[in-house]
Amino acid sequence: MTHPLVIVPGIGGSGPLHWQSRWEAALPGVLRIAPASWDEPEVADWVAAIDRAVAASPTPPLLVAHSL
Repeated sequence: MTHPLVIVPGIGGSGPLHWQSRWEAALPGVLRIAPASWDEPEVADWVAAIDRAVAASPTPPLLVAHSL
């Protein structure tokens, strides 16, 4: 069984050369959370961003998180 991936970067959002961004670019169907701010995280906003990404996934995803 294959699970889709949801990328959950840490503060700063993991720039284009970060391994999470490279996975996102290389693997089809990878989702990335979209909080209001990468640099000034608020717990409720980040939880909501994760909830949105999980809900957008066609099947239960694996979360790939780093930092924060």
